[in-house]
Amino acid sequence: MKKPKPNLWSGDVCISEGIMAFIGHAGDNSPHSHATLQITLSHTESLRLEDSSGRVHTSKKLYVRPGIKHALLNSSKVTLILIEPQSSLARYILSLCPANPIGDVPAEIIANLNINNKAIEIVSALKKLVVTEQAGIDPRLSQALLFLRHAPLKNAIRNAATTCHLSESRLRAIATKHLEIPLSKWVLWCAIARASNAIAEGESLAEAAVTGGFADQAHYTRTLHKLMGITPGKTTHLLK
Repeated sequence: MKKPKPNLWSGDVCISEGIMAFIGHAGDNSPHSHATLQITLSHTESLRLEDSSGRVHTSKKLYVRPGIKHALLNSSKVTLILIEPQSSLARYILSLCPANPIGDVPAEIIANLNINNKAIEIVSALKKLVVTEQAGIDPRLSQALLFLRHAPLKNAIRNAATTCHLSESRLRAIATKHLEIPLSKWVLWCAIARASNAIAEGESLAEAAVTGGFADQAHYTRTLHKLMGITPGKTTHLLK
């Protein structure tokens, strides 16, 4: 069996509303910050994850809070999970984590995951995880997020604010409080997810960019690199 090229991400991926899971070889990535909570679990040696200050965190199980800049340095086999911050699951996991931007994933979460499963099974296990009752997010933000998940990018936040009877600045402030990230970053994450699903359904990169709501393929590529630290060429084969 041929070894995966070190610059490519190679493995099994599952994208479901609110959660993405990847299991396989982690290829190249540059410093970036997600719109999601990230959980990374190593199948072999310890992970090496560098933060924005240059500090390298080492562990076999690391979380990264939403919006925290980082880069995964090693390219061993990993299970990588991204969970949208407004979900009860993300809020539950973060409630168990120390206040540190990056740290060890709580044992209670690890106990519910089998890293030898397929990506779709990891997602299913997370969705079935029994969580304690979490304080809900502002209902006006919930309404806005529902609108924004499928909204075109142009004037998206302004239009969402209108639907929930808020000023745009007030909606942005509420979102930052609850999500720990700017609302614009969450909107771009949804656009990336739409484009990725379109690629999985057979669309070209250019077509998927339009489906995602981007101005063009270059806009999609720039956004993916900024939020995920990779370009479409490093991952498109995973979605076919």
